[in-house]
Amino acid sequence: MKKCLAISLIFIMIISVLTIIPVGAKTGGDVNGDGKLNAKDVTTIMKHLIGNTLSSFDVTAADFNNDGKVNAKDVTSLMKALVSTKADSNDFTDAYSAYLRILSDNKKTIDANNWESNRGESLGHGTMISPVVFSDVYGDETPEMIYLSETRWMNYPIISLNIVTYENGKSKTLYFNEHYFGGPAAGGIYSLFFFRLKGEKTLRVCELSNDDWVKTEYSEFKEQNGALVKVETLKRFSYYSGIVNGTMKTKTDYSRYGSPISEKEYEADVSSMKAKIETILLTNNLKDDFAAETIARNGYPAMSCDEAITHLRGIIGSSSETDSDVDKPVDEDLFSAIAGRYVFSTGVGAWSTVLLIAPDGTFTGSYYDTMNQGYAPSGYADLVYRAEFHGNVVNLRKENNYTYVFEIGNFVYDTVTGTKEEGYLGNDFVLYYNTTALGVSGGVAFYYYGEGAPTNELPDYFIQGLKLFGFSGSEPHTTRAGLYNITTKEAFISLPR
Repeated sequence: MKKCLAISLIFIMIISVLTIIPVGAKTGGDVNGDGKLNAKDVTTIMKHLIGNTLSSFDVTAADFNNDGKVNAKDVTSLMKALVSTKADSNDFTDAYSAYLRILSDNKKTIDANNWESNRGESLGHGTMISPVVFSDVYGDETPEMIYLSETRWMNYPIISLNIVTYENGKSKTLYFNEHYFGGPAAGGIYSLFFFRLKGEKTLRVCELSNDDWVKTEYSEFKEQNGALVKVETLKRFSYYSGIVNGTMKTKTDYSRYGSPISEKEYEADVSSMKAKIETILLTNNLKDDFAAETIARNGYPAMSCDEAITHLRGIIGSSSETDSDVDKPVDEDLFSAIAGRYVFSTGVGAWSTVLLIAPDGTFTGSYYDTMNQGYAPSGYADLVYRAEFHGNVVNLRKENNYTYVFEIGNFVYDTVTGTKEEGYLGNDFVLYYNTTALGVSGGVAFYYYGEGAPTNELPDYFIQGLKLFGFSGSEPHTTRAGLYNITTKEAFISLPR
């Protein structure tokens, strides 16, 4: 009895933000027959699912999604309906219109994030991963959109994590990050869980990766200079430490906010955190035992891309299949046209600069140049030159159907140029030397050339960049898009999606 009451109290805390929908007495979802859909109905269904005997419970009404069964999917559907109604009561139409445009523009890459789709079967979600969720990240009632997308590089999956808000009349990327890994064919695993703790508004994430090493990382998102920064709170990192008597040995490190702790302290912190988790907002691993238990208990608000598009159209009253009727700022259209992932490299040496432009015109990037052991100081496997940076595309204008021109503004190095740091690159303990980034450090004005641009109208140095990706130069039109630094005459070529 105490356990049931405790679970009921948890549900009341979780869904206290949901609204009330007046309905008829026999409307689906109104399981207690009080003529309204609200948090009480969600709690009542959950009591039924954990085996409580209830004096008043309408089984027919409990089958909210009309699939002939009463289970956790009905709880999830009812919670989504209540949240949607609350969203309708606030004027977030412009924000939802902007989010609808983003989902429509990126539907292909969002739908592609399904290589772990078989992990959805245990909770009756079929083979559909749900990579989109709407949640108030800042606690200011404005809904943000979190979504996962997937692209490919040399046939390896690259999972992108995106958090978008709406302010000052346009969408804004709060956080954008990518995870490169070998994927299932190479034994690689990348699972993540977005969650909140009871009584907190802070967005948190747990990431588990198993590729060349095994890592579990818990982080919280903090606001910094108008963006979100992911702050690592707990980490377990297992890696190869060397060969002893012909056997590869591994070592595991534990840390809290970057400081070493013991395994016992780490396990205690994780256990305490899991006990406080209020709800899982989004995950790509529905077969994880803890995730399955939490979702079965509290529901699951995440959606597929199609479900999210339908959800937003229902709120803003749009029925267009192409969403051409959704108003959007002209600049946002231009930014979307050049958004993508671009790489600058000569093909000589192990170096490259990667530039990631988001659909709202913000960008992040990194430069890495790995030397060999002959250059590394004693005690380090390698010396690595690196630079990480971010900024905004500014003064963007379209010159013709395949050419845009822009400048980079608000350019900031996230690494401190001229400093040195120790760290791991894969399994290797390396010395990082923070420097400037090739390709962006010598100029601010760029051309964007779209795929299909006439070859004879492009700069020779841009053609040379294309040749690193199988372009012979004799083709009448380009096979990839790219960016061209007008000052340094250096080309960034788009990576395939």
